[in-house]
Amino acid sequence: MASFETLSSLVQPVESWAQQLPGKLKYPARTAVKKRGGIPEKISIKFKRYLVFVEKGAGRGHGGEKGGSWINAKGERVRTNPNSLGKMNSGFRRADPWFNPVIKVEVPKLAEEIAKTTADASLSEVGKWLIK
Repeated sequence: MASFETLSSLVQPVESWAQQLPGKLKYPARTAVKKRGGIPEKISIKFKRYLVFVEKGAGRGHGGEKGGSWINAKGERVRTNPNSLGKMNSGFRRADPWFNPVIKVEVPKLAEEIAKTTADASLSEVGKWLIK
């Protein structure tokens, strides 16, 4: 039977997802794992922020529906140009999905493995509670 420590082995497939992401990425994606008591609790994939814009087809002059505000390098608060609202994924700024397709395929597989591993580990723990 499995133990909860075997969940650590499930981190390796996520690290391979970062390698599956398209080679056109200027900076490779990285993975991080947060553990509690030696058991993985949270897995994250980190990448440069500009890649979100590539995924969605956004950029200068090609904003989304709502817009937003941020602090620029000079420390000034700036807002989305109202003329660019609603133009995301249009013109020469087309969405180029590189992240979501990999995640949509791989997460269900990981969820199934986690469910199987934790069920086996739980049954193993219950066996320790029995009076012998």
